[in-house]
Amino acid sequence: MSEDLAIPDSTQRRDRTAPDQGPLDRLEARIGDLPTALARAAVYIVENPEKVVRYSLKELSKFTKTGEASIVRLCHIAGFEGFSEFKLALAGQLAIRRTAGVQAAGDEQHPVIAMGHELARSIDHTVDGIDLSEIERVGRRLGKTVRIDVFGSGVSGIIAELFAYRLLRAGLNAHAIRDITLANEVANGLDARAAAIAISESGVTANTVEFLRSARSAGAYTVAVTCHSRSDLARTADAVLLMARLNIPAYGGYINAVPRAVYVAEALSAFASPSR
Repeated sequence: MSEDLAIPDSTQRRDRTAPDQGPLDRLEARIGDLPTALARAAVYIVENPEKVVRYSLKELSKFTKTGEASIVRLCHIAGFEGFSEFKLALAGQLAIRRTAGVQAAGDEQHPVIAMGHELARSIDHTVDGIDLSEIERVGRRLGKTVRIDVFGSGVSGIIAELFAYRLLRAGLNAHAIRDITLANEVANGLDARAAAIAISESGVTANTVEFLRSARSAGAYTVAVTCHSRSDLARTADAVLLMARLNIPAYGGYINAVPRAVYVAEALSAFASPSR
């Protein structure tokens, strides 16, 4: 996939007088539509904002394995003139979120209560967007397999374990893998009788995409669980199960991605009984 992407002109950049999302929100919303290198940098920023505010452009380029020009282009896409302006906005957003985490503002709902409602909404929106015929088709296809391997990185690894546990309790031979080296070895050894499920909210996590690509090349039936239908992960899979995106931060140790994924796992297991 090409790394080239047109830089928005001044008329396309954010209106600094209007209410707007912070840089993390904007990047997270665009991840699934970005070219690979830019998406990789965006995911790193979203998952490590406290580190990024201390990095120089050269350091961020090194840690993301993305060219400095591409990172500047990413800042433009997010609506900023350059990396310095982006970092200032990022520091401001982090300060606001830290403050919001310990106190309520005036008569507004306390952030901890608001988070609970947002988690509930994320499940509701996932339910509203679920394609029952697709999830039934995937479930019945999984029921015909002799083995299912589930992989995710970071918090998605926790979700992978929940998926594997639920499918195992449904009577299927499902296993979660957290180590990418082992995951790739397993994926390369699969065949048409097996299935691989890869979980990534962004859909661009390199290790997760590579796992699913290897499994598909080996002949396995492949399923992507993601929030982005046009992501690399979704394009690699035979079937895609979509989760709703969150309107609250999903980085820095948060596990708020788990509830809507649990719903998807439960829905899938309802159709995934082993073939007799």
